[in-house]
Amino acid sequence: MTGPITDGAALAAAAGFVSVALTLLYLLRPRRRQVEVPYAGLWRRVLAEHEMRTIGGRWRRLASWALFLGVAALLIGALAEPMWRHEPTAAERQARLHHIVIGIDTSASTATRDGPPAAGQTAPRRRIDAACERVRSRLEGARPDERFLLLAASGAARVIGGWGTGAAALDLLAAALGPAADVAAAGLNPTASACDPARALAMADLALTGRGHTSVLWVTDGGPDGVVQTRTPAGHPIEVVRAGPLPAAAPGLADLADLAIGSVRLRANPGDPGRTMLIAHVDNRSARPHAARLVIATSAAAQNGDEFAADASTRRVLLITLPPGTSRHEMPDLDVSAPRVAVRVESADRTLVDVAPWNDWGFAVMAERRRLRVLVAGPTHALLGAALAANPRLDVIEAPPGPPDAARWTRALQGSGAPDVVVWHAMAVPPPADLPALWISFEPPADATATARFARGPEVVPRDAGHAAMRGVSFQDTNFDNVRVLGARAGDVVLADARGAGPVMVARAGPPPRIEWGIDLDATDLPLRYAMPILIDNALGWLAGDAGGQIVPLQPGRPWSIAVPAGGRGWQWREPGRPPRPARLAGDRVVGSSEVHGIHTFTADDGRTVARPTQLAASENPARLAPASVGALPVARPASSPDAGTGRWAWLVLAGLGLLLLEWPAYLRRRTL
Repeated sequence: MTGPITDGAALAAAAGFVSVALTLLYLLRPRRRQVEVPYAGLWRRVLAEHEMRTIGGRWRRLASWALFLGVAALLIGALAEPMWRHEPTAAERQARLHHIVIGIDTSASTATRDGPPAAGQTAPRRRIDAACERVRSRLEGARPDERFLLLAASGAARVIGGWGTGAAALDLLAAALGPAADVAAAGLNPTASACDPARALAMADLALTGRGHTSVLWVTDGGPDGVVQTRTPAGHPIEVVRAGPLPAAAPGLADLADLAIGSVRLRANPGDPGRTMLIAHVDNRSARPHAARLVIATSAAAQNGDEFAADASTRRVLLITLPPGTSRHEMPDLDVSAPRVAVRVESADRTLVDVAPWNDWGFAVMAERRRLRVLVAGPTHALLGAALAANPRLDVIEAPPGPPDAARWTRALQGSGAPDVVVWHAMAVPPPADLPALWISFEPPADATATARFARGPEVVPRDAGHAAMRGVSFQDTNFDNVRVLGARAGDVVLADARGAGPVMVARAGPPPRIEWGIDLDATDLPLRYAMPILIDNALGWLAGDAGGQIVPLQPGRPWSIAVPAGGRGWQWREPGRPPRPARLAGDRVVGSSEVHGIHTFTADDGRTVARPTQLAASENPARLAPASVGALPVARPASSPDAGTGRWAWLVLAGLGLLLLEWPAYLRRRTL
């Protein structure tokens, strides 16, 4: 026989052949040795012993025969072990493996360089490098029954590869850390997005579904709240490994700091569309002030920091001193003939190491504000007309004189199109119910049922400075002889108050939306102030659905939905540093998401372009990230395999050899007697 027996017929044939052969051998009478003796007394003794053993000798031979048959059965059973041994199913073999999902935090903060320098290096090491070193040491000590899946976790969760052994996972790790021009598909390279652990753990649960021994290895530099889960939503245990941030008093890193651009906003100048005010919030994440420079650049085509730097379009350099914390910096009257703006903060101290260069850039885009058709109704007011005429995006239409008459207005507007907004000045009747309106009236409407309230010589102050209708507005040194106090209902927004009296400017959501001013333009010097054209522009823009020229920035890693002009076809999306690709459309909006910081552009085949800047998430502030609050949990170990160690066939062979050792002395005894 040349191998194990796996067939029942072969087993029966082998057992029969061996049994017959051993029986025939035991039926043969052993030949005794011939010995010549000279003494007759010895013969008498031998004959006497022979007569005593005649009956017992047969029994001993039968026992020896049975013993040899037992040895043969054990040996044949060892050869036939595959027949009666339990072969595990594929599901059972899968359940004996230990499946581990390794989730590596690749959010923006992991690019922070605040780790001890690597051997032979002087620059601080990135947190992502420390994280991958921890993963590499874990994979190098992996057992043969462990299988790994690598997961990159930022705003989205991406599978790098798996399920592989420790050696295969090491190869994936090395490949993912290699150079890649495609930032969004760069594997484990840090992105500009905030981390979303819930999405990563949900993907880990999906990957571990139906597997026996499971766990998750979560490698991160912390979280905004310091809370780390001990189990996934599906109950798989989590082993937490921290890769930064370092303690504040880490030796040799006292000269590190983080200067960052928190946000960049542009506020259009209503009187000069080519100039604007830039407002930048800058963070100094250290314990002492730092001298720094703010570099402002504009461009018509640049999308990220490298492109702005190569465009050589610097408009202004501002020398500032940054106190610890967040500071606000305004740059009025900025020439923004190009619609895209970038701001960079850099330290004026060359000995200072900025540990997070990824947050040194901020971006903004000037809004392309559509032209508005404005119908002005009511008594002519020269200063109101001047404020409207100073706005280059308004097409002003004077309503026919006399009381409001829809038919008469329709004939007057015939051929010029319906107005977008109505300016309703000093009229005794409410504005039309189907048009957004700026209602300026000191006298209450004729059908008002409540008694009007007035305030003489009040101090008027902005109430909601963040509202689109009040951006950049100040009433400092503005005089009001008399104002009418307005009533505010549920859902209304009070824009300005007469201190101690009540609201005098109110935004009503409608529909249609309205902004009401309880002032008399002839009883105030507001029309002579710079605030008047700003108020008019803000109010008309809000009424027409325009956010006052402010473009809300996108957040990397979160879903986007951006309105695009109707009628555009073949929209192409270009992420910063990447070639264009077709944009996904949903009605009149483009949808998508990206983890790249800069200015994203959407271009139709007729040349129309929509640009949107991004703003880094505040949760990725490296100084505020709290370390993991739980220690590493023990990783679940698989149960021992029934096939592990010495096989059953070996024990059968050893038992057969033991029986042969017992038979050997009896055999020698028979040969010598």
